[in-house]
Amino acid sequence: MRSQAAASVIEPYVLSGNEDIKKVAVYSLARIGAPSSAKILASSAQAAGYGYENTNVASEYLNYIKSLASNGETKTALKLAKKVHKGADKEGQFHSKAGALNLLAALEGPKSAKTLQKAALSPQAAYRNTALALAKEDMEANLQTWGKILAKAEDAAKADILRTLGSLEGDAVLNIVRPYFQSNNPAVKRQAIASGVLLGENEILEELLALANNASQEELEAIQAALFTMSGNNVSQEVAAAVPNASPEAKIALIQVLAARADSRHMNVVLAEANAADAGVKNAALEALHRLAAPSHLEQLVALLKSLQGPEELKLVQKAIIAANSQQQSTSQQTDWALKTLQSLDKNKQIYLYDVLARTGGTKALNNLCDIYRQGEASQ
Repeated sequence: MRSQAAASVIEPYVLSGNEDIKKVAVYSLARIGAPSSAKILASSAQAAGYGYENTNVASEYLNYIKSLASNGETKTALKLAKKVHKGADKEGQFHSKAGALNLLAALEGPKSAKTLQKAALSPQAAYRNTALALAKEDMEANLQTWGKILAKAEDAAKADILRTLGSLEGDAVLNIVRPYFQSNNPAVKRQAIASGVLLGENEILEELLALANNASQEELEAIQAALFTMSGNNVSQEVAAAVPNASPEAKIALIQVLAARADSRHMNVVLAEANAADAGVKNAALEALHRLAAPSHLEQLVALLKSLQGPEELKLVQKAIIAANSQQQSTSQQTDWALKTLQSLDKNKQIYLYDVLARTGGTKALNNLCDIYRQGEASQ
């Protein structure tokens, strides 16, 4: 039981020269929350510079204020929390300032809005983000005010405010975030894109695709991450439509999105880039093939196998052929197709069909592979 009477007995030990005794005394008084302990705990926390030290007096003083409020001393608790919040304003003190801000928000409720709004602009990231976590209800209630706060914030604060806005809902929030898709600051731009997707999903698809061609690599990665997870039936279609006219860097990112979304309807777009002059684009297309391959693409994949020469490129086409052939209705169809196709290839390309044939399984495939091994040339 927390005895208010015990506080007066314990309070002198806060001044003990023994750190262990002082620590226990401070801890106990913080849990009791007696009004009589306010002065000695406040002076001890202030003497510690509201910073970290062995007795934890700064953090326990905040616990004391919370206990004081729980005991009905709300007015006193609020006064003490305000004093800590104002006084803890130096490097190494912002954890205490953030703790005091938590108390102010709890004790004042909506009346703490102005304090939270000001704190959201602080250059101290941890303190600023504490304020933003506490300010979500105020953001929803005063969205236009927060739009103005966002506009005047420094870039680091802008990014954090945008992230918090992304946790809300509604077109009105999205409209506040949208202008920052065009920010000159990469971190702000990336966060605006991430929040925009959370708020609008495929509503912002056209805007993101328009940004892709002139985006930096970091910005392109943010756009790509958004497209990976974006919901909407039109996403793959719009991404595929954007590939032919995209810059090489954007093409790579968009092809990787098509591969991740694995919509076989857009295989032709990827196949068209498998012979691209840009090595990065060509490799991205070849690596994507197996993700989109279907039986209807087998003829095109074999034609690609015939036209390419690089071993690594041919292995990627082989992987796509295996994926496409494995989707045919029966094992016999898969085996017959592989055997028929094998005969149409030059000997130096036939080796890439052996694994395709082996993957079909069954006696027929096994017997044919054994015959090739017995009768074939060294190159086979």
